[in-house]
Amino acid sequence: MTGKMAVVESRVVGKTLVMALNRPERRNALTKEQLRHLVAELRRIGHGTHDLLGVVVTGTEGCFCAGMDVAEVTGTATDEVIDHLLHEWTMAVETLPVPVVAAVEGPCVGAGLDLALSTDMIIASESAVFNLPAVHLGLLYRPLVVAELLQGIGAQAAARILLFGDRVTAREAACIGLVSEVVEAGHAVDRAMELANGLERAVRGAVAATKALLRGLRRGELDLERWSEVARRLAASEERRSAVAAARARLLGGA
Repeated sequence: MTGKMAVVESRVVGKTLVMALNRPERRNALTKEQLRHLVAELRRIGHGTHDLLGVVVTGTEGCFCAGMDVAEVTGTATDEVIDHLLHEWTMAVETLPVPVVAAVEGPCVGAGLDLALSTDMIIASESAVFNLPAVHLGLLYRPLVVAELLQGIGAQAAARILLFGDRVTAREAACIGLVSEVVEAGHAVDRAMELANGLERAVRGAVAATKALLRGLRRGELDLERWSEVARRLAASEERRSAVAAARARLLGGA
C-alpha cells in the first residue's frame, strides 16, 4: 500500500526501508488493516531477494502511535485477533534477517509500545512518551511482552509501566533501558537510518546470526552447541574472508 493517503507509508531511502504509520488525524492509532500491512511487508522482504540493510518503523507528524484505534476494540473476547496480529508482527520481525528499528517521536502508547518493543532497537526523540495502560482497559497484557519487558528493564520499572500504567518520558526510558538512546526531537528516523546505513560493510550472515542470538537470549534461550556451530560456519565462510581482506586493504591503504 503506497501513496499519500496510505495507512502505512512505505519508502526505500538508500538501502533502508522506512514504514510510517499514517493516520495523523487519529494520532496514528493502529487498525487491524495497518497491522496486517506491516506484517505482510516484512514477510515480503523476508521471502525475497533484496539489498536492504535495515527497516525503520515510525509514525507521521511527530506521533509514533496512540495505541489501538478504539473503533477497532470491542471489549470482548473477539479482541484476541489483535493479540494474534501483534504476535504475527513480532514473529515477522524476529525472522527478518536484517535489523528493525523503531524511531519514536511523541506518544508511543499501548499496542504502539508493543509494536516498538518487538523491534531490535528503539530510538526515541526528546518528545517521546511511553505508556501501556492495559490495566485501565481490563487487560492482562500479552505474556510474551510482559516476560521480555521484565527481563529487559527489571521488576520495578516493569511494575511502573504494566501494573500502574504510568507514563515514562524519553529520558526516563533511556535510564531504565527501555530505549537505546534519545535524540533531538524530529531526528529519530535520521538516527535510525544512520544505524542501518552503518551496516554497509557488515557481513549479512553475521548480522542475521547476531540478531537471532540476541533475540533468543532475550527469551532466556541459549543452545551453546548450536551457536558454536553457527560461529564456526561463519568463521570459515567466504563472506568472512572477503570482509577481512577488505578491512585489511582499508587499513593498509589508509581508507
